[in-house]
Amino acid sequence: MNYLSIKAIKMNELEARVLWSVSAAKNGAILVRSEKALPDIEIIAELTAAKHLIMERTILGNTVRNGTGVHLTFSRGAIKKLATGKSAKKHLQKYAAFLSSRLVGAQVEVNKKMDRLPCDDTPASEVVSPDARTYIELETPAIGRVLISDHALQRFIERFFPGKQENALKSLEERLLNPELRPVKLPENVRAHKDRKYGQERRRVYRHPTDVVHFGVITRGEDQILVTVFNRNDTEISSEMDEAVHIEQ
Repeated sequence: MNYLSIKAIKMNELEARVLWSVSAAKNGAILVRSEKALPDIEIIAELTAAKHLIMERTILGNTVRNGTGVHLTFSRGAIKKLATGKSAKKHLQKYAAFLSSRLVGAQVEVNKKMDRLPCDDTPASEVVSPDARTYIELETPAIGRVLISDHALQRFIERFFPGKQENALKSLEERLLNPELRPVKLPENVRAHKDRKYGQERRRVYRHPTDVVHFGVITRGEDQILVTVFNRNDTEISSEMDEAVHIEQ
């Protein structure tokens, strides 16, 4: 089992110092800093730090593809509710999405008293933004290089994967690697709507000719980002993509 303990200390409305520990010998602090004041900055900071430490710094010693064998301890009770989808704090859902996608299967608990954490005044070794995104990169034959978002994996699990959730990422990647994926031709009114609303942000939907699964992809700069996975008819594609793009902003 890989253990990570996290505790945020609010500095002001924009910043929180986050103490973390994997073991008595492996711990530290990072500063989570937002460009604008955020409600519940401590909760956001704990979630941001956990995601950054596991996904970017790989402090658990390996690349994590699901939550099997991962035990996370936070100091804020709302995080456990967010992880189970039972929280009323809807504005925090995008920060917690990785717990039910990239880290699905992880054990999440809350404990306000954690003995292994470093001292409260431990200097931060780095500064992290809560708006930073992490993606799973995949080279596909039909679409090209794709970045899989947490929201897309979360939607795939909810809508198309009744099996063991820890295996969902592998299943999604296998579908994206199918060379027969083709772009869906959108109705003229949908194309006109998204052109007016999003301008240069190109949005496309792909599917296999014999499958109901639709893959919603946006292009930002040189990146193609898979933002959602859904089963919809053409008249509902626009609203589905609107929701996913809003979450990814």
